[in-house]
Order: sequence, then structure tokens, then C-alpha cells
Amino acid sequence: MFTNEIFNFVNTDRYSAALEKGITFVANCYVYQECSNIPDDLTGYQPKLEVKPSFDSNEIIFECTLDNDRAELQSDRGIINFILSAEDTMALPVGMFTYEITIKSIDDMVFRLAYGKFQIVA
Repeated sequence: MFTNEIFNFVNTDRYSAALEKGITFVANCYVYQECSNIPDDLTGYQPKLEVKPSFDSNEIIFECTLDNDRAELQSDRGIINFILSAEDTMALPVGMFTYEITIKSIDDMVFRLAYGKFQIVA
């Protein structure tokens, strides 16, 4: 059994999200302790926003990570910023997709922070 002293999620948040082609996309994710509202320290964690046709699909419409410079981490404040340039959004297909936001710890534990429907509009 895995335990983690930092994250005490009861439920993963489910939201709908959207972006407009040709516009810079910015989304912020705040990670904090549910009972105390104290920000979690995300030092060493790897955030990822992944948009796919469906949750079980292997095709990735786009993803935001630290490695591809589409994610920024304010570790001590528990803040993740996802950014996609206007040029990058212009190349995306129009449609209804799914998204998932995860963070991976140093010891490779993956935590899902949010998921839901994601629409790309012209």
C-alpha cells in the first residue's frame, strides 16, 4: 500500500475546460491540503496536463510539461501554471476531447489532480 504525507485528496476535481485556437492558453492549478488550505510543497514533482480524444486513447492532442516548457511550477506555493502559445493553439484540431492533470513524485507515484472534458473551438 502506498502512502503519502503531503497529499490527502478525498476526491479528484472534475471540471470542463476549453481553449480558443489562436489565443494563448493559460491554466493554473492550486494544490493545497484540503483541511487546512495550506499549499503543498511540490518540490521535485513533475506536473502534466494531457489532452486526448478519450481517456483510453493513446493519441495525445497536446500536453504541457516542464520538459516541453509548457508548464511552470511554483513549488513552495503549490501552484502549477500550464501555458500554450497562440501559435501552438492555432495548430490544434477543433473538437471535444478529454484532459487529465497529474503530478509525479520523485519516487514515481502519480497523483491525478483534475480531469474532465476539454473543448477546442475555432
